[in-house]
Amino acid sequence: MVDGTADTDIGQESLNKQGWHKAALILIIAMFALIPGSIDSDSWLKLHIDYDGLWTPCSALNADIGLETFVTDGDDGYSCDGHQKGSLERIYLQCQEEISDVERNNPSEKEIEDICGHWNNFAEAGKITESYILIGTFISFVGLLTWLSPLSKVYKLTHNLFFCAGGGVIVFSVYTWNRMLPEPPETYMFWGLAPIVLILIGTALLIGGASGLVEYINHSQSNSSYSTATQEE
Repeated sequence: MVDGTADTDIGQESLNKQGWHKAALILIIAMFALIPGSIDSDSWLKLHIDYDGLWTPCSALNADIGLETFVTDGDDGYSCDGHQKGSLERIYLQCQEEISDVERNNPSEKEIEDICGHWNNFAEAGKITESYILIGTFISFVGLLTWLSPLSKVYKLTHNLFFCAGGGVIVFSVYTWNRMLPEPPETYMFWGLAPIVLILIGTALLIGGASGLVEYINHSQSNSSYSTATQEE
């Protein structure tokens, strides 16, 4: 007499696994779609600046900073328009040009750098962080391709390792960016949405890869125990 209960359980487990894989695939693709927007976003850092704080065009008191760009809001109350948007390198050069006006200020190079160098530091932090994000995304994308290819049936650990490594690099990129941020005087800095989104994406990839590794190890141990028990019988 054939017991169909075991076959039913195996079939149900297979269906559950297929459903989980489909949901995980959709989630991973959605996360990849969010990464370019996070890189290009101006919502990495929000600045609230006192009057004697960080130099901004037209003495704007609020600014949003991305990895490559800035947006300032406010003006000096006269004819200057403080609503500006551009690259961090541009605002660095703009600051140098304005501060180095010899007829008004006659500053030294050190004084210019003390005032304007923060913008260059923001730009450098953004460049390095973007490089790390792209590396982490590439590693994770290779993991996705490996998972979808026939290789995943032969090398069952590979895609999980790629996901762990890629997610770890993405989280590390945000940590690096935060560590590299300058500390301008009289300026209050708050994280925007973009770094939080990337931390969530990196953490999800890391946890997903680690879960896959744990599942593979547990499955291997179960098979090993079953083989040993069969041989003893």
